[in-house]
Amino acid sequence: MKTFQKTFKICNYFIPREAAINKLLEKYAGNETMIEYAAQNEYETELYSKYSQHYGYVFYIEFLR
Repeated sequence: MKTFQKTFKICNYFIPREAAINKLLEKYAGNETMIEYAAQNEYETELYSKYSQHYGYVFYIEFLR
């Protein structure tokens, strides 16, 4: 991935998401569901850090007739 795209994704997606999750962890301290949610998000961030050149998202939109 190009450096600008990687930096943009980190600054505009991962960093704000981490801050939001930290606020939720404070608000729901000790909540097992929140702790698991935060751990899953941390794992996604780790995958992105290791494999960003191969990592991405795909969104499918289905139109019903």
